[in-house]
Amino acid sequence: MKQSIASLVKHLEAWTRAEIVGQQKLADCLMKQMEAVAEQAPADVVAATQSLDRELGTVAKRLALKQRILAGFEEHWGVPASTMSLVSIAERVGAEGAPLLELRKELRDASATVVGLNRKASALLALHRGLYREIIETLLADEHGNPLEQAGSLVDASV
Repeated sequence: MKQSIASLVKHLEAWTRAEIVGQQKLADCLMKQMEAVAEQAPADVVAATQSLDRELGTVAKRLALKQRILAGFEEHWGVPASTMSLVSIAERVGAEGAPLLELRKELRDASATVVGLNRKASALLALHRGLYREIIETLLADEHGNPLEQAGSLVDASV
């Protein structure tokens, strides 16, 4: 049974709100991860990484819901769901779409925050990884100063 356009718009608004909250949670997880790395707190790094992993697990569910909503619009309009955006839907439905445009701005801001934090976290983790690698290579270099690769390999025996 076809859902009405008004119902689909309401579902899309709810999805967008949920996605904004999801992006904010991802940002919080990234901030906690960076703080734990900066404080050199291994247990906190593990906890923050697990929290981030759990939050990333919710992304697929939200994406599947979005695809179902867009499929409803596709059924009404005959326009492929893959070509639809919040703006194109808001424009097509007229005044009913005004809240979607506001939510779209919030979602873009939240997503931009996550992208920026992800870049910072990646840079911080790469810096720490490189620093630890350099320390280990220096400590384990042979008497001729040959680097770790020529001396053998380290294995994480805790796994």
